[in-house]
Amino acid sequence: MMACEVALLNPAIAQESSPPNFGVQKNNQPDLSDPNFSSPGGVYQVPFNLVLSCNSLGTSVIYTTDGTLPSLKNGTRTEAGKPALLQIGKTTIVRAFTITKEGECSMSLTQTYLFSSEELLPVNWVATRRTPGAALDQSDAA
Repeated sequence: MMACEVALLNPAIAQESSPPNFGVQKNNQPDLSDPNFSSPGGVYQVPFNLVLSCNSLGTSVIYTTDGTLPSLKNGTRTEAGKPALLQIGKTTIVRAFTITKEGECSMSLTQTYLFSSEELLPVNWVATRRTPGAALDQSDAA
């Protein structure tokens, strides 16, 4: 079993009190592939469809679109062998891993899709750790 470390950029998105339960990670297996993202992360001008899939037969993808870490208890799971079609029309952090019916998992991969038409948070705010439940005021964003 591989130890997981969770580094959250924005604790307001999610808090993990313990490492998520991915299942049994077998990253050195040649027959278990990582999830495929049809488009790389980056800056986009117009909405697009993103396809999440896996090359391994009988394997599902578990993913999130809110920046939280996917796990057996968090995220959306595709049917085995079926891709997920996501409509990306705003800044979105997609995180995904693949899982076999036996519970063997790939590494979790992340792609970030930014839209240049949106006003983004200042970097110093995003990287700041906050106390859970603390309110954000104007001095925090400066």
